[in-house]
Amino acid sequence: MGANTDFREYYHKPNPDTRKRKLNKEIVEKLFNQDQQDSAYESGHSYSGCIGVMPSGIKWVGNYKTEDEARTYIEDNHEKWKEAMGASFDKSRLHGKRISKKWSGYIVGGYCSS
Repeated sequence: MGANTDFREYYHKPNPDTRKRKLNKEIVEKLFNQDQQDSAYESGHSYSGCIGVMPSGIKWVGNYKTEDEARTYIEDNHEKWKEAMGASFDKSRLHGKRISKKWSGYIVGGYCSS
């Protein structure tokens, strides 16, 4: 049996009501749990190659400069049949004279049995 990688990204984005959305690990864990439930419903609980087949929970592994660095670390270190791995990243971008945190956030996922 094989494995596919499946990831979810969660970005710090402004909320239309408050103009702020500051994520933290607790919020990301709730969002990922819901994404896992949706995946299990849509793709199945067994050998789908999607996050719905992973055990619940997230093993947090650190903070990285970019989303790509975080994804690469997870791909190199995650084991199939284990809970997802999660990491934060802070890829700020300079827009004119202002720094945008648009690309800061979390990535969660890993290898899923297929």
